[in-house]
Amino acid sequence: LRCGRMQQGFLKKVLARSAPLVLNEVLYCLSSAVIVWTISTRGLDAVAACNIATNVTQFFKVVLYSLGASLGSWPETFSERGSLKRQSVQPAV
Repeated sequence: LRCGRMQQGFLKKVLARSAPLVLNEVLYCLSSAVIVWTISTRGLDAVAACNIATNVTQFFKVVLYSLGASLGSWPETFSERGSLKRQSVQPAV
């Protein structure tokens, strides 16, 4: 592997593995655009309601994600203190 050159087939492998994700993102963007377009045809009140609902949803996602991350760090804290150390089982002789 020389500087500036890739191994043969590397680019094909990367493209083959990333193509489904790229397609998923494109379809998600298109569907989001269609949803926003259909809501915009309902009037300004519908757009405002959609924006409020989106903000409330994002707020709860952030709160629940941060709560999960903070609870996930508790076992590390306890294991560092030694209160959750595993008991070693001695084999029967």
